[in-house]
Amino acid sequence: MRDNKYPLKYISVIVDLNEDAINGGLSKELLKTDVELKLRLAGINIKSGGMVDQGYLYVNIICKDTDSFYDYCYKLEFRQPVYLSRNLKFSYGATWDKNDIYLILTG
Repeated sequence: MRDNKYPLKYISVIVDLNEDAINGGLSKELLKTDVELKLRLAGINIKSGGMVDQGYLYVNIICKDTDSFYDYCYKLEFRQPVYLSRNLKFSYGATWDKNDIYLILTG
């Protein structure tokens, strides 16, 4: 694990796929398992069960299949607990993100 001032004890992984991604053959369970394995290999402890107080990695994949093209985009966000100063309510905020879009012409 990286040496940092506030190390995370564990995180969880949440995967979200749209209907075209599932119809195209992606599985939430398999993708979640693969992501968790990569994180464990990087020395990050994983805790199952959804959002946890240390934070979670949100994986979102959206696909669109048409007659002339197939496109997909992904979004990765690491979300950590935050407190909103205006009302002292607890929520999760993205403290890191990465995303990209791909287009494949099929027609």
